[in-house]
Amino acid sequence: FSKVYGPVFTVYFGLKPIVVLHGYEAVKEALIDHGEKFSGRGSFPVAEKVNKGL
Repeated sequence: FSKVYGPVFTVYFGLKPIVVLHGYEAVKEALIDHGEKFSGRGSFPVAEKVNKGL
């Protein structure tokens, strides 16, 4: 997907949009450079179940 849509794109799990960050630069920019904007992200029940709430 990233070759077609770039390093940041959205996929849908049912009706829930999920933002995907692909590659070091995209992750660094989102989580380090703009960490405050991403700190209030919503929960993802499937991931919580797989990770047992971690």
